[in-house]
Amino acid sequence: MLKKQVPLLLPLLRTYATYTLSLVLTSVLLWLLVDWMGLSEWISPIIVLMTTVPINFVINKFWTFK
Repeated sequence: MLKKQVPLLLPLLRTYATYTLSLVLTSVLLWLLVDWMGLSEWISPIIVLMTTVPINFVINKFWTFK
């Protein structure tokens, strides 16, 4: 019974790692765009969203759920 649960653990851990990476990437990109580059606080989240969503998709497709 334990052998059937182990394959479920790896994708779960990979999912948490992917979303943690996404959170860090989002925070860093927002900080860079708003504070360092001086972009608008209204435009920066849109740029970050258009950047992080495809990255999350690719990571989830090719690493998390392979």
